[in-house]
Amino acid sequence: MSLTLTTGQIVRVRSRQYLIEEVKPSNYDTLVRLACLEDDALGDTLSTWTKINVTVK
Repeated sequence: MSLTLTTGQIVRVRSRQYLIEEVKPSNYDTLVRLACLEDDALGDTLSTWTKINVTVK
C-alpha cells in the first residue's frame, strides 16, 4: 500500500491524532514531522517513518 502524505493532513500514530508539518521522502521510506492534536499533548512534536507508524485518517 502506498501512502500519499501532504503537509496539513491529519494522521493517526501510536493511537493519537497528529497534524503533518513536514514530509521528507527518501529512497526507503518517508520521514514525517508531526504535531500532536490531543488535548494532553497539544503541539508536542514527533518524527517517524511512515511505513512503520502512520495510518491516514
